Amino acid sequence: MDWLRSESRIGGSILYKGTSLPKIDKFVALQSLGLELARLKDPGERNAWGLSLRHPDWGKAYLYCPKKAVAPSTDDLVFAYGLAPDEPEEIGRSGMSLLLAMKPQGGNVLEERKTLMRFGRAVMGDDGLAFYDPGAMRYWTAPALDDELIHDAALDVESIFCVHAVTADGQTPSWVHTHGLGELGAYDFDIINPSRERVSGDAIRAIAFSTLEGHVEPGVTDIGLFMGEPGFDAVDAAEFDRVGPPKEVEVRDTADHTERRVVLCDPPKRRIFGRSGPKASSVFQKAKDFGPCAFSESATDLMADRAAKTFHLVPEIAEDLAEFEFPTLVKIGYDTDGGSIEHLWFEYRGMRNGQIDGELVNQPFDIASMNQGDRGLHDPGRVSDWQTMNPAGPINPRSLMGWRAIQANKDKLREMMRGGA
Repeated sequence: MDWLRSESRIGGSILYKGTSLPKIDKFVALQSLGLELARLKDPGERNAWGLSLRHPDWGKAYLYCPKKAVAPSTDDLVFAYGLAPDEPEEIGRSGMSLLLAMKPQGGNVLEERKTLMRFGRAVMGDDGLAFYDPGAMRYWTAPALDDELIHDAALDVESIFCVHAVTADGQTPSWVHTHGLGELGAYDFDIINPSRERVSGDAIRAIAFSTLEGHVEPGVTDIGLFMGEPGFDAVDAAEFDRVGPPKEVEVRDTADHTERRVVLCDPPKRRIFGRSGPKASSVFQKAKDFGPCAFSESATDLMADRAAKTFHLVPEIAEDLAEFEFPTLVKIGYDTDGGSIEHLWFEYRGMRNGQIDGELVNQPFDIASMNQGDRGLHDPGRVSDWQTMNPAGPINPRSLMGWRAIQANKDKLREMMRGGA
């Protein structure tokens, strides 16, 4: 997994209200968090001051205060993911920012970006509006950072890139595309005129992992990531703009969406009427969810590691939300009769003697000794995913946004559920 090796300097911004530049003395309080501070002799001509920050566990980072208050572009707030309804407006009031940077240590980019977020949360304190990661074009508020930092799992892949969905009618996506994968040495990808069902769930994650692993790049054909579905080609975005169907080309913003980018297209054998040029993939235009996605072994291991390291939250979430009776599902990997591993979903019924009490909700493909409806105890060390179904937003190893939303609105939710009874 070469893409995991961090090579370039990483950084972000801490956003604040107002335009008054903070004094360097304000950050002396960071010492109470275990940070050693040293003023930089040469912070750069554009900066009023600079600090080096050193932590015994996190390593070293640098904090800069630009001489001129800079309000970062908030255009990305239109597409912002992981924010509560009122948070984009609040972040949009930012008038200045401090810059935070880290030199790469040559380790895991998911772990190093999380370390940068630890520094960002410490600097943010109670005054900052958000931490902005320009690589992923993502805003992290203090509550979102706190959600991520309560466990030691590396960042999920969804945290290092973003997905923009452009619609013509406010409902149906006409152009779904990513940002951030190109900066990691892979390729961002565009999907033209997809159905809503096919650009949700695991589909985008599967493509992202595949492009990071070098399997989705210009010239690669008949890429099969979805069980029971035809494959697709990866066509260089500039080539697609040059020879693709005009009605599909005009959907994209060709001005700044060509570098290290591919458009997912039908293979030649699936193009009709003798057309020789590329055409947007029809696989993504069907109005139904994809079946199982083909994640590589390394991608599965990364997801399973995060699921296992966040599983300790499941009993707490289940107890906290017990009154609402939201189902919680846990995915557990078991050896198949054929010698591989099959990941099965169980409905979580609690913990007994350190084991998961779960009821199997789907029929295994290749495990004759297990059947849908079986209930028993399972080793938490085999967990590869989990989720709590609810109306407020995702609650899973990748996001606790729904849990946070419910905790802030329990009385409203109780009233809604009584009204629907």
